[in-house]
Amino acid sequence: MYLVLMNRRGDRLLISREVPDGWTIVGVFTSWANAYDYAVQLADDTGQIVEWFLEDLDAQGT
Repeated sequence: MYLVLMNRRGDRLLISREVPDGWTIVGVFTSWANAYDYAVQLADDTGQIVEWFLEDLDAQGT
């Protein structure tokens, strides 16, 4: 499961498998690619920055 999270200030989105302190879940996805697509679209609409941990990418690199 991949999560799209927003920080407290609302200026950053994070794609992760865990919820760090200070972040709120805004989407839940079964694939990294779907989480990424959602986060990028949301960031385009709102001007947020998208971040992710390289360790969370699956074996296919998607």
